This record gives sequence, structure tokens and C-alpha cells, in this order.
Amino acid sequence: MKNKFFQLLIVPIVILSVFSGLVIPARAQGVETPTAAPAVATASGSDVSLAQINQTEIQLTGPYDSTSVTFGLPANWRLTSGANLTLDMAVSFNAMALPGADASAVAIQGGTLTVRFNSVSIGVLPLDKNGNVTFSLEIPDEALVSQRPDGRMEVSFILDSGISCYVNQQMTIFIRTSSGFSLPHEEVSPDTSLANFPHPIYQASVFPESALVVIPDKPSAAELQAALTVAAGLGNLTGAGLAMDLTSAGKLTGQQQADNHLILVGKAASLSTLKDLTLPLPAAGGQFKFDNGSADNGVVQMVASPWSPARAVMVVSGNSDAGVVKAAQAVSTGLLRSNASPNFAVVEQVQPDPVKMSVPVDQTLADVSFADSGVATIPGKALKTLRFAGDGSASYRFYMPSGQTVSPSAYFDLVYGHSALLNYSRSGLVVLINGQPIGSVRMSDATAANANNHVQFNIPASVILPGYNRIEVRANLIPNDACTNPQLDGLWVTIWPDSNLHMPVTPAQVSTLSNVDLSAYPAPFSFQPTLGTTAFVLPHDDLEAWRSALKVATFLGNRTKGALFTLAAFYGDEMQDADRAKYSMIVMGRASQLPVVADMNPNLPAPFDKASDVAIESNMQVTFNIPATTPAGYVELFTSPWNPDNLILAALGNSPQGAAWAASALVDAPLRSRLAGNFAVINGTQVLTTDTRLSPYAQVQDTIAAVDAPASASKIDLTPPPANQPAWILPAIYAASALILIVLLAAMIGAWMRSRKNA
Repeated sequence: MKNKFFQLLIVPIVILSVFSGLVIPARAQGVETPTAAPAVATASGSDVSLAQINQTEIQLTGPYDSTSVTFGLPANWRLTSGANLTLDMAVSFNAMALPGADASAVAIQGGTLTVRFNSVSIGVLPLDKNGNVTFSLEIPDEALVSQRPDGRMEVSFILDSGISCYVNQQMTIFIRTSSGFSLPHEEVSPDTSLANFPHPIYQASVFPESALVVIPDKPSAAELQAALTVAAGLGNLTGAGLAMDLTSAGKLTGQQQADNHLILVGKAASLSTLKDLTLPLPAAGGQFKFDNGSADNGVVQMVASPWSPARAVMVVSGNSDAGVVKAAQAVSTGLLRSNASPNFAVVEQVQPDPVKMSVPVDQTLADVSFADSGVATIPGKALKTLRFAGDGSASYRFYMPSGQTVSPSAYFDLVYGHSALLNYSRSGLVVLINGQPIGSVRMSDATAANANNHVQFNIPASVILPGYNRIEVRANLIPNDACTNPQLDGLWVTIWPDSNLHMPVTPAQVSTLSNVDLSAYPAPFSFQPTLGTTAFVLPHDDLEAWRSALKVATFLGNRTKGALFTLAAFYGDEMQDADRAKYSMIVMGRASQLPVVADMNPNLPAPFDKASDVAIESNMQVTFNIPATTPAGYVELFTSPWNPDNLILAALGNSPQGAAWAASALVDAPLRSRLAGNFAVINGTQVLTTDTRLSPYAQVQDTIAAVDAPASASKIDLTPPPANQPAWILPAIYAASALILIVLLAAMIGAWMRSRKNA
């Protein structure tokens, strides 16, 4: 009887187990559903908050403190009267007289906050109440004009709670991000003078800025090269602050025309959109007519957009491929000289190779140039005095010819002077070259007594890069007495122009590239500031691969900081052997669409089957059975089979999604930071890396992490597919379970009754 009972019990348990497996949701491994991207502000209103400036809450601590905030405004804004600043603040201070101090002074006030807009004082605010306070300050018309070379607005806050020096008081104020400006304005057509480039396409505005590069539907390799060159230049000029994307003329929508600055790149005969523009030099019959008749001149023009009064359209063109490339290279410099009209330039010649420069063994800072802005330089000025409490820096740049580096005897002789009012245990100087510290200075009464102090720092050859290098002196100035009034200019350090760079040069040791791995990316491509030794290799008729290449070019331009960009671009079936030997390559797309991949297949860390887009991962320690249709991206780095002094970086995929994932690993910081070895598999936010050179079965490193940035239209959609679970499953399971229990109960009762009857 018991055996029959247990047999009856097992049946419903098995059935319930089967049904329950249908409703347990599968969990995607390594992929999280991204949250929706936050809505971005538009330039429709006149209010600008600190939050829109991406400024976090500002904290100022007494007795003396100060800070400044800068921001740009849309190019089509002309500010008018009636501007004001509203400050939402939290004020905290205590007031208790010190022994021997005048107690009546305690009741006066906690301190003052001076506010300046574009160097014009717009208010001195009393800070005599604890708690939340709000002030509204009018901004006079004379303060609405920027005093900065970049045209950005600047607001400064200066805290003075010097009374803390006489009473036992600690003053702290917080300026909330809800604080902001009301800036009445009228909308005007943006200034399209090429002398101000990259303005108005980029002005570091508080509102999102975007540019769309438009190329012909069937671009030549040279036209693709020109588009990537423009992207590299703008990546450098804007510090990658301009959102850029690419489309073809046939796919350009009216919404895209209205929402973006446009950069049209291509030959006049290939750009049908030119007919919609009122240009200083129009194209007649698909040709520009030049006064000198040169067929290979480049043309750069900029006009207000006919589709949006707030936008501009830039034309980078010519009658020939050579002319288009010249125009793009000129744009990449950021320095354009106008022709008969301020918004029109003709480019006759570009020197693609850097001019051979001899480097003197000794260069003082008076011989080099300021590089404080990161873009522009001011030659012939080297004296720099850093004042006020806190951090400050002075940067200079110097040139190192390609193929050269410094000898072991190189050094930097820093000549400096400083105030005696500093706290020497907390103040000091740090010297860096290309972001790498090479030495520091500790100050003392002895160095304060000398106007000129000398200290030498050896310059390691490993910190020197080909092209322009950056040397920076950072100062941290902390007063010996917190009550030292900064208005007296008592805190200072001076970097004298006598400071000397002693740099005997020597041929750079050519190291083997066989051990270079992905963790060094963007090296070695970034070693050439012009990207002149880098070629992009792309497939025909693959807009997504071209878009990915544009993002990589933008990233490299921002990293290399070249004064001119001369990168190359080829289609995968058009590279000649001479070109293959000349360049290091970045190959992007799908292997089956790039015939050049078949030629390099034996050298790939993970080769591809013939006519297949799936890499053979035979060197992986663990091999998984994954359907060929499952998207995967591959990033591979190896020595060029056509020139052992060059490298090839392949960002390929087994599908458009996979190819986009591979490209994302070259530009998105969370993914890029996890590249290593010579082969990586990219699966959404998962990065699997290995080095096939180490052993026949290299150990795989699994570096899974979620991307913090929200997904956007231009990035990969990492949302896992919805579960294919019909809505009737749960009700059916509930009904079946109830029926099983009823049947089980009836069977048990019947068995019990039969057993009693038999008894």
C-alpha cells in the first residue's frame, strides 16, 4: 500500500517540476539591460543652471577661498539686457570670541562672498545667517562680454571670512547646483567666419553640440580618408567634446539636418546637397571654378544652415580626390585663411610630412611655447607666476623629431622662486613630461630667500614621444597662516624663463613589435602625432563600419594632439603591396567583406575559415560550442606580414552587431581599459582576452564589467532579447496543478476506503 502511495505522489512532483522549468526566466550572462538615457537640455530657454554646466556643488571654506566656473553659450545667442544670477546657498558658521578679542565683532557678520561675472563685480553678499539663503544679482550689460580668448563666460566666487582670524569661527558655504543664470538673448545667425574655426560647430556650449559628417553614397577611398581626417582634427581641437557621427547623402534625413551641424565631405560632383546651399563659391555642373585653374585645389566653405537657423554647414570639398584630401587636412589643423570671403578658403598645397626640425641641445622656456590651453600656444612667453592658494600649473611644449629620443644625459633645469608665506610641509612643485612625473621640489626658508633657485631633473627617454611633447610644472600653494589675505598676493611661485631643457638627441632604439599587446593601445598608432603612418582599411558599402571608423579616428585625434593629420584610408580589395608595406593598419568590418584579411589570415592570432566571419579560437584553453549566428566581436593585434616594423589592429565581427562591439572596445573607456594580450573577444560588455604567443593553449582572462554610461543611439544596443514566454503558461500551470492535487486526493481517499473494507 505504501509503495502505491509513493508512486502516486511521484507523478505530480515530476509534472510540477517540468512545468516549473517553463516559468523560470533565463538570466543573460554579462549583459545588463541599460536604463534609458536621460533627456538632454535644449537651447530653447534663457535659463542656465550650474547642473547644466556639469558643475557639481561648489564648496568654499573660510577664512579665504575662491573658485571659477566657465561655460560656453550657443553660437546663435546674442545676450541682451536683463541678465541675472540666482544663488541658492547653504551657509554654516559658528561665532565665539577668542580670549582677548572684541566680542562685539562676532555679531557683525560671518563673512562676505564677492561674485564676478566676466571679471566685473556684480555683488558682495553678506554671509551673516546660518542655513539656506537665496540671492538674486543683476548682471550689467558691460559684464555680458567674455574676456576670454575662447569666448566662454566666466563667473568667480571669492569667499572672505577673515573675521575667523579674530573669533573662533569656521565658515563653510555650499553653492547648490540649482543656482543658475537667466540670460535673455536674441537669436541670430551664427558667425561662419573660418578665422574662428571650430566655432560655431563647437563652442563648448552648456547645451549638447553635435556634428554630422555627410559623405557621398558611393564614396571613394580618398573621400573616406578625408572624412576620417576631419574627424581626427575635430577630436583634437575639441578635446573629443563634440559628438560626431557619419551618414551618407542618400540616408540624410530632414530631422538630422535640423538637429546637427553638417560637415559635407566629398567631391563637388558627388555632393548633391550643395545645390541647397548659398555658397561663396558655388559648384556649377559639379565643378568649382578656380581663378588659377588648378584641378586639385581644396575648398573649405561654411554657411548658415538653411534647415536650422541655429546650425552651420561646412563644406570640405574639391573637384578631385586630391583636392578633397587637401581640404580635409587643412581643416584638421584648425587654422584656416579665408579667400575673397571670410567663410571661404582655397587650399592649394599641404605639406603632408612634418618639416624636418633640428632640435637644439639646450632650449630655455623662453625658446619654447606655452601650452596651457591644450590647443593654442603663445610663443615667446615663458615667465609664469602662479598665485593664490590651491593648485595651479604652467605647461610648455617642445618638439622631438621622429626616430629620435633623448640621451641618458638629458635633464630639465628648473629655475624658480617662491613666497616665504607658504606652509612648506604642505606646499611644493611637481614636474611632469607627457603626464609622467619626473621630479618634485620641496620649498624652505632657504629657497624663499633666493629669487632664483635651480634644481635638475633627469629626463628618461621612455617619457619622450615623437612630435610635440608637453612639460608641466604643477604648484600646490598652502599658506602658513590660513588668515593670510590672498588679496595681498602673498602666495606665489614664479617659473623663470631661464629654466632650461638640456636634450642631447640620439637615434631611438627600434624595439621589436612582437611583444606589443592590446593593453598599450592606442600605442603604437599614437606615437606618430599626424597619424601619417596609420591606414584605415574598410569594406565597400558598409555605413556602420564607416561610422565606427569615424569614432576611432576621433579618439586617436584627441589622443595624439597632432598639428596636422595625414592618415590614410583604403578599401579592403584595393590596397597595393606598396601600401600594405607602408602603413600600420586598423582593419574594421567583417572578414568576409575584406579580401585583405584572407591575405593576412595565417598571421592572425585567431584566423578565420575561408569565407567565414567566425574566428577559430583554437588557442583558447576552454573552447565553447557557440552558434555561428551568435554575435561576437574580435580585436586582434599582430605584426604586419608585409613589414615587420608595422602593426595591424583588426576590429572585426561575425555580424554587424559583433563588428560594432569590436569597434566600441577601441573607443569606450570601460571596454578599452580591459584589453590585453593579442586577441580579445567582445560580447556586449564582456571582454575575454588571451595572448596566443605565450603557449599553444593560452590562459583566457575573463574581464566582465557593466558599462556605466547609458546606451545611446550611436552605441551598441546591449538589451537582451525578451523571453519568448506565452501569457497562458502561468494560468495553465495553476490549473494543471489544481487538477493533479484533486486527482491525487481522490486516489488517496479511494485507496484508504478499500483498505478499510479489506480489513
